[in-house]
Amino acid sequence: MMKRIIGLMVLLTGIIFTFNFISCDLDGNGDNEGEIKEDIITPPALRAVPIAASNTEPWVIGSYSQGDSNYYLIDVGTISNVYVATILSGNYNGTIPIGLTRTTVNRNIVTQSLTTTISNSVTVTETNSHKVGIEASWKKKFPIGTFSAKAGYEWTGTKSNERSNSMSTSDTYETAQEYIDTITTSFTIGGDGVLPGFYRYALYAICDVYFLIETSLDNQELKDWETIVCAREGNYFEKMDFSAGPVPIFDNSPIGEITFSEDFYKDLPPVGTYIPLPKSDPYMTDAVYVGSGVWGHVPWVGGGHGTNLWRQHIDTVNLKDSFDIDLNEIQQEGFKKIDFLLHVHGSERDNTSSRSQRVGIFSSSFESWSEAQGWIPFGIGGGRTGPWSWNYVVFENIPIDVFKDNLVYIRYASWPDAHTWERGAVIMQLVFHK
Repeated sequence: MMKRIIGLMVLLTGIIFTFNFISCDLDGNGDNEGEIKEDIITPPALRAVPIAASNTEPWVIGSYSQGDSNYYLIDVGTISNVYVATILSGNYNGTIPIGLTRTTVNRNIVTQSLTTTISNSVTVTETNSHKVGIEASWKKKFPIGTFSAKAGYEWTGTKSNERSNSMSTSDTYETAQEYIDTITTSFTIGGDGVLPGFYRYALYAICDVYFLIETSLDNQELKDWETIVCAREGNYFEKMDFSAGPVPIFDNSPIGEITFSEDFYKDLPPVGTYIPLPKSDPYMTDAVYVGSGVWGHVPWVGGGHGTNLWRQHIDTVNLKDSFDIDLNEIQQEGFKKIDFLLHVHGSERDNTSSRSQRVGIFSSSFESWSEAQGWIPFGIGGGRTGPWSWNYVVFENIPIDVFKDNLVYIRYASWPDAHTWERGAVIMQLVFHK
């Protein structure tokens, strides 16, 4: 069984840094573009943040059999703030300004950085409840050999799970090198108030981590076990790191860990078994268009909660068709509440009122207020010829079990002022809570 020990997500992907005296060569030709003279901030290195793909069983996203072996591709999880390589580095003695020196980045350096992060971020619980790093566990299974994370994705089977479509399969060294080649900035460090010590201009990334497992046909023998780390393209970033010395120590140790059981491979599902995407809490869907487009006017209903409301337009949203969501399955996974996030495109057509437009979520099409799960006013404004605008309306904590057959109904109205507005497109997003 695999579990996430600590689920802390660090949203900070970089720290703003300024130096008392820094000359910035932006074009690489040796000409200083300018100097920044501010108080120094000495940011430490970033610590990795591992997030497990599944809090229960290992999540298999692809599998096949060939010869006398089964092959499994397992999504281990995502690790943020992964240290990939050093771009520039230098040691400032506090007296003479120095220029940070460009470093050579090769595949061995990137592989070693990834291996260190993975070794510290992924652990294995042995049968005696003793916990060891993945490197130690791997060596126990394969005494002859050296553990190393692979920077490239090699999988000859097909991926079967929907999440795998958005996961990175790129070669981390190649994409890192391409990114570094676009960076020409250099730094000169020195001046009053600048702390002496070691500085490095480091490359970080968000990475997807996989296990490629080869087992016997009955899954009782582990034949091979590779760990693959693929940085997400577009998710590289640079950051200046500082270490006071006397030797450079940059702490990239993880905050939390992802843990597997020692013999997790013995309980892997039969080859070809589809494992649904595990849903986090809260679980948010994509935003999709659910309205029927521009259809005309939403007249005044009159008389407060008058019967004219039921003659207004109603949108019927089938969550299975629009979101590929089955509410029965959602409830079986432990979710109890649902939020509806609506973007309503509308325009004034008759009068001006700050909160005369109304939209409601109903659990059936019956003409009854008992079916209303939320009825929220909002304001478009703009007078008789008001411009079209998007209006954000949120319905929170509605019990999932009030909706039947995956159907949700959206009603529109206008009151208490006698005016009309026009409704256009409607975008909906769902958020589920346990």
